[in-house]
Amino acid sequence: MKFNIARIFQLSPAVLAVFIMIALGACSSSPDRPEGTEMPDEVPSLHIEPQKGVYIRAGFDDDPSDYIGQFINDDVPDDEIDETRGVQTSCSQFIEYREVNAGGTYDEVYQASRSAGASLGVDPQAQAAGAGGQASMGSSDGAMVRVEYELSKRMRGVMTPEYEECCRENVTGCSGRYLAEFWKGTGEIYQFVGTERDFSAGASVPGVSEGSLEFSDGAAWTRAMAFDDMYFAFTVSDAAIEDADCSWVDTVPTSSEGTYFVGISPPVASESRARSLAMREARVQAVQYLGEEIKAATATQTHAIDGYIEDEQVIETLAEGVAERVEDDRYCPVEVRESPEGELYVSRVLAFFPEEEKSAAAQETVETLEESEEVSEEDRHELENIREQLADEPAGVQ
Repeated sequence: MKFNIARIFQLSPAVLAVFIMIALGACSSSPDRPEGTEMPDEVPSLHIEPQKGVYIRAGFDDDPSDYIGQFINDDVPDDEIDETRGVQTSCSQFIEYREVNAGGTYDEVYQASRSAGASLGVDPQAQAAGAGGQASMGSSDGAMVRVEYELSKRMRGVMTPEYEECCRENVTGCSGRYLAEFWKGTGEIYQFVGTERDFSAGASVPGVSEGSLEFSDGAAWTRAMAFDDMYFAFTVSDAAIEDADCSWVDTVPTSSEGTYFVGISPPVASESRARSLAMREARVQAVQYLGEEIKAATATQTHAIDGYIEDEQVIETLAEGVAERVEDDRYCPVEVRESPEGELYVSRVLAFFPEEEKSAAAQETVETLEESEEVSEEDRHELENIREQLADEPAGVQ
């Protein structure tokens, strides 16, 4: 929607009269307003959130097929995701791509990393100046841009049976997210510079002329660049495979190479949160299992282990310690439950604790307990003895 302040003065006399009456009414006291109250003199600030899961590319081109199937590490924040952060894993080769025709005209706000924003010509100072007024752009350290475009094609990643086999054999090769789909189209990209209300009140941003402004849904934008028939955006998807046959929830598999645990999340408001909580529950079980193994290996029957393994705060810390050693093997399809607050999600995961990791995990668990402020001096001395016994065992926890 184009906005021109000059149009205000082109209104008909009848319409102007209506505006004058409204203005006079606003200035007079209202008989319906309770005595002693005042009308608010501030308009709530404008908060803009990007479309979830869609990201602007750091570089536009007509063939992003080399990026399809690359993985985004879990330590990459959402506001720093672009295709240059993707990495190949042993399972990437088994994600093929397929190009399909698409259509539609869109006007959306999307996330762009700082490097992507720089390549688009987005001025961080102008965007910061706008966000410092009556608006905020999500909770991002990157850039958010508005894109008006006509979609023409989508390039999609397709998981093959070989991919699923690879993931089951190498879980770490399929962890996190992968670059799943690229969008091709023609359009224009705008950067945020403030609110329509601010500019109507006379606000200005250095380097941004009033004639270059465009207003949409209360926000002020200025054009950064145009693109023609290019792949300009992409989406990411969860890389972990889901197992439709979830019989392992009731009958936990066994293996000579390690121990399996089933983690189940409570109902929560997002799928990703449900997965995270399911894995945390599996790791808690692994810690409790380690406690029993440590006692068996060191012939310990004191409460130096038991009391703390049952302490919720301590066990959370211990679960974080074994996080890298307890691997997610497979997930059930996420269960969706209706509630008065909206949809809630429950996740179930089969996690694997390799036998070769137990010795080191046992040592780290005892060391973590020794350092805990919750441990008494008497128990700390007992834990020191346990740690020394474990160190004397050639194979550690059996």
